[in-house]
Amino acid sequence: AFDIDASGIVSVSAKDLGTGKEQSIKITAPKKLSKEEIEKMVREAEQFASDDAKRKEEVEATNQADALAYSVEKSLKDYGDRVSQNERADIESKLNDLKTEVTSLEKGIAARESEKADLLKSIAEKDAQLAQCTKDKQALQQRLQGVK
Repeated sequence: AFDIDASGIVSVSAKDLGTGKEQSIKITAPKKLSKEEIEKMVREAEQFASDDAKRKEEVEATNQADALAYSVEKSLKDYGDRVSQNERADIESKLNDLKTEVTSLEKGIAARESEKADLLKSIAEKDAQLAQCTKDKQALQQRLQGVK
């Protein structure tokens, strides 16, 4: 989620619905953001909205598959003696396939979360560098004005 408050502070957060872990970062500017800068940030947030929606769908699908696997396991435990060995073996085989797919999806999601966290960290570092450059430029301009 992206939020820009009236002070120009950008708050970015991401929550893994599967594990409940949340990461967030606040980006502040040394000066008030210009209208162009705010519009750029809004465009970037909108750009990532589709990625966030896709991620949400993936997590929901993974959670549904995980819940289905749990339900099938419980049913097999409770009622497995009421089906033939062949049917039970077929159900267990499909259940293992489903669990393998869920694990694969979770690993893919975790990898993308890690990439996203690295990207957010990089953005914050670049923002800090930009802020320092702005301060350095202002200090240099003040010194140059003093020389004139």
